[in-house]
Amino acid sequence: MNKYIGRVDHMKNSDMHQIEKPFKCNFCEKSYSCSAHLLRHVKTHSGEKSHKCTLCEKAFYNSWDLTRHMKIHTGERKFRCELCEKSFLRSTSLTEHMAVHTKEKPYSCELCTKAFSRTSHLNAHLKIHSGIKTFKCDHCVKAFFNSWELSRHVKIHTGEKKHICTFCTKAFTRLSSLKEHLKIHTTVKTFKCVYCVKSFTRPSRLASHLRMHAGIKPYACIHCNKAFLNSWDLTRHTRIHTDEKLFKCQHCQKAFLRSSSLKEHIRIHTAEKPYKCECCGKCFTRSRGLREHSRVHAEEKAGCQHCGKTFSCSNHLSQHLCVQTNGQIF
Repeated sequence: MNKYIGRVDHMKNSDMHQIEKPFKCNFCEKSYSCSAHLLRHVKTHSGEKSHKCTLCEKAFYNSWDLTRHMKIHTGERKFRCELCEKSFLRSTSLTEHMAVHTKEKPYSCELCTKAFSRTSHLNAHLKIHSGIKTFKCDHCVKAFFNSWELSRHVKIHTGEKKHICTFCTKAFTRLSSLKEHLKIHTTVKTFKCVYCVKSFTRPSRLASHLRMHAGIKPYACIHCNKAFLNSWDLTRHTRIHTDEKLFKCQHCQKAFLRSSSLKEHIRIHTAEKPYKCECCGKCFTRSRGLREHSRVHAEEKAGCQHCGKTFSCSNHLSQHLCVQTNGQIF
């Protein structure tokens, strides 16, 4: 383990090795010590990914990024941690991982008190201070400090939800959201409401719920008189005023305020009809369509000739007659 502590100590003192970086990027504030590194970086702005993987659809800016990626397919992870079972594709990843065991955070921010175990985390943090958001969304006006934040945001527009709950049918765009959702199925809800039978996994959720009983709505809309219990309800409401429709259909040009509205709309293209009438078997794309249809059956009630009981559904009447006649329908 001492050799890894030595590596971390070396990283901590890396400020001693100040290298001149005369090659500056024209698109952002980054600079490099050699022209080859600058050329590699410029490709990230142009979007040119000429090195393609033969096993999947991914492409990369450089050949070494492709070589590193290929190890994911081959399963090659030769850099193993001596303190736990984890193994890594790169030696640098193992070195950074060792900071988890040593609790070292050698990369400090000069503008605030925060420190980080990885240079990538420090660089991402520094962009917050600069206020420069170079990664812009093609679907809306939003911009982000990092590429992974942009990738995560784009899923809102595409509707991609690959993180699926194994206990129910819910799906999520983020793994963290799935993990939070799983607590509903697996975690004891220790935070109980004193006014009703509801309980929660987190104190913040209980605090939000208690506002409902107290009638407190601290999140007020600046455009109208409406107020809300939670910040996310306010955010969703504000889109009505700004006409910000983040959820866009990939099949046509329509956009929606809510992901649920987009989900319903996509069924028009896929012909999916998940809402089935119990009376006649007719299916609908929306729950509203099923509710409206159910009124037809409610107005056409059929009566039992044996007891006079009425039913809004012929299937329910048939089941009832079987009981009344011991399975013999005359």
